[in-house]
Amino acid sequence: MSHRASHWLSDIPAESVTHGAFRVMFHLCDAHNSKRPPETACFPSQALLMKATGLSNSGLNKVLNQLEADGLLRRRRTRNADGTQGPTYYILGCDFEEAQPAPLSGAGSKQEQSGGKSPGDAPGSNVGKPVDKSATDSTRGHKPTPLKRASRLHHGGDKPVIEPLKEPQAKISAPLTAPANLIKSGKPFLCTRISAHTARQCKEAGLVTIEEIRDVGIPV
Repeated sequence: MSHRASHWLSDIPAESVTHGAFRVMFHLCDAHNSKRPPETACFPSQALLMKATGLSNSGLNKVLNQLEADGLLRRRRTRNADGTQGPTYYILGCDFEEAQPAPLSGAGSKQEQSGGKSPGDAPGSNVGKPVDKSATDSTRGHKPTPLKRASRLHHGGDKPVIEPLKEPQAKISAPLTAPANLIKSGKPFLCTRISAHTARQCKEAGLVTIEEIRDVGIPV
């Protein structure tokens, strides 16, 4: 585990993430190598994360999706030259400012899929270069497991609520708990992915004050 990643993890308020999410983040930080470029500093395989956390494939993906939605990490998926799925790179919050722009989801750019031999690539760019698997222990003996993005939603058959004044408010505030806790931490680098709209929702729900929002640099 790099000092950079461990210090970032220790600054995240405990109440802003679930125990399962914290366990996933711990093992992501454990696989982080601060000596590598931020775009390729962390790429433990799906199988390794499942084994380390004890989560199922769907459970792990659910946690990763939530961490990405909360702005704590970004994922950059790649493909090998033969078209098979390559490593998924996890860009942690501590690397957001230094990381080059990269797709947050999907299979990546055409250069990534083709193995990176496009003559038009800019010098020093990480996009399109062959996958570098050196100097890390995170993928030893494992090949990344394809992420299953499909979901199945079932109709609940619930009857319409006649008086929807109190219950919807509770449902609206629940997804705002994580961003509200990050805002209340007072640490701007944890709030870079929180939009002004989400911050206003947190304020309207009574979870944060306008001063707390401004203190972390979110324009409202």
